[in-house]
Amino acid sequence: MLGKRIINSNDAGAPPSSCTTNTNDYPTTNLAYYKMSSAADEKDTYNGAATDVNFNVAGKFGNAGEFNGSSSYVTTSLDFSNLTDYSISMWVYKDADVTTFFAGTMNSTAKNGIYIGWVDSINSNSNSIRFIERDSSTTASQIHSTDAYTPGQWLNIVVVRDGNTNFLYVNGTAQGSTTNAGITHTVDFTIGRGGAYNSLLLDGKIDQVRIFSSALNASQVASLYNEVYCVPTIVPTDHFETVLYTGNGGTQSITSLNFAPDFTWVKTRSLQSGNILRSTGMDSTYILSSNSTAALNTAQPTGGRLQLDSNGFTVRDVSNNGYGVNGTNNTQVAWNWKAGGPAVSNPNGTLTSTISDNVDAGFSIVKYTGDGSSSATIGHGLGKKPAMVMTKMSEQNGGASSTSQWMVYHKDLTGNVSGDNPYNLYFSTGTEFDLTAFGTYDNITTDVIPVTRTSASTAHNNNNLSTYIAYCFAEVDGFSRMGSYKGNGSTTGPTIVTGFRPAWIMFKPTSATGYWYILDNKRSTTNPRNEGLFPNDSLNEITNTSYNVDFNSDGFQLKNNTIGFNQSGQTYIFMAFAEE
Repeated sequence: MLGKRIINSNDAGAPPSSCTTNTNDYPTTNLAYYKMSSAADEKDTYNGAATDVNFNVAGKFGNAGEFNGSSSYVTTSLDFSNLTDYSISMWVYKDADVTTFFAGTMNSTAKNGIYIGWVDSINSNSNSIRFIERDSSTTASQIHSTDAYTPGQWLNIVVVRDGNTNFLYVNGTAQGSTTNAGITHTVDFTIGRGGAYNSLLLDGKIDQVRIFSSALNASQVASLYNEVYCVPTIVPTDHFETVLYTGNGGTQSITSLNFAPDFTWVKTRSLQSGNILRSTGMDSTYILSSNSTAALNTAQPTGGRLQLDSNGFTVRDVSNNGYGVNGTNNTQVAWNWKAGGPAVSNPNGTLTSTISDNVDAGFSIVKYTGDGSSSATIGHGLGKKPAMVMTKMSEQNGGASSTSQWMVYHKDLTGNVSGDNPYNLYFSTGTEFDLTAFGTYDNITTDVIPVTRTSASTAHNNNNLSTYIAYCFAEVDGFSRMGSYKGNGSTTGPTIVTGFRPAWIMFKPTSATGYWYILDNKRSTTNPRNEGLFPNDSLNEITNTSYNVDFNSDGFQLKNNTIGFNQSGQTYIFMAFAEE
């Protein structure tokens, strides 16, 4: 069964063969394409950096960027001074009837560049869309739409520079043209305000920004207005599933999955016990623990305490050190992900590695041996940038410390959005921290992940001859979302649009100390979901109203005001997967 997913366009959506929103070069080659579920360029060329933009809202197609009218904008590195002809298409939803700028390249004094905006009342152009070029002193050329538009509706706005002529289209209809001027662009393209000019910022939403280094014709403009949403076809339970079981004190096989798991994470609910992680590529007796810095635990029964099978897994009771998976009458949970089956040689990256990858579900497992260099990379196999990566040394060698922290990358940590100041988390209560001096995870690409942190006593991902495992997750529409939000300190907290009803969410405060939390729809079957487990701790399951979160048809809402989820002004990251 397909999951429940939001469709926000006027079109009911279409199968991949006839839809367009997953096509980077539609209706012709795009210079940049911002889906606005983040500040990323789908072409991975002109990735943006967002300031105070909320990407957790419903848009024209899936998610959109919400701008607050005072401090929200997205800067890019796209320089229009190199373009002779160009076209810009965007969907805009304006909340208030005030003059505002949607995008542009103007400098801080509103000169030398272009802007696209809305006029509430100027001359006789009330509620019109306008496209203006400005030189160093005045307006060089401008077009006002012939039609008036009220706030509270999605509008497709396209501007075109074709030789000596500029054109403006709204909802596929030509609104006018004018002779353009020889202006100078001094600021890179900015979304949500008119460039560097910090006034008249947008109060509203923007979706589906496409930029072209060519002049679109009227037919191509019409096709952008009639763009068709790609309805996700992925079946979540073919790639992720939560399973509950009760231990029997011996050997037990769980066979209820629709797939062969490549990564299974087991936690005892009813008593204190470690988090147990097992994945494809590990030797049969090995495990990792998210709440431990130790390398692989080899104190296993014959066959291993956790064995991955064709439609589930087998658990065997182990009595030592609180890492049991099948103790008599213990209630257990297992979270299961499908990668690509047995690991194969991975040709991408500078380091020798093996990989099990599931491109459709945006998940891969990479096992590699470090070389101690400061420029090493590993291939992740996903064809798009991972949004979250969890890396752990699994076997110590070459004089490295026998223990090492988990290194957790998330795309929304400070500095990771622009890629120039990499930040990281551990599976601990600590806040995010700057790893610029080490460079690890700096500038992840659609093909490789840099792994350059060496010779560190507490955390590393490339010590010479040590072996590592990296769990890589990319966002997939209708199946997974990795994002961030700011708490408001209210029990009616932020509403986060994921595009699906969640089955599983992991949370972490990043600007303040606090635990990692996992909520799921099998342990908590109705709202509010509040039965917490903790990746950084061996604690038993705790049910507490301080963990209240509602799982909704298109996302989730925070219903608590505690430090772990929703303290006012604090920043949080999350990773969510869809139910069936």
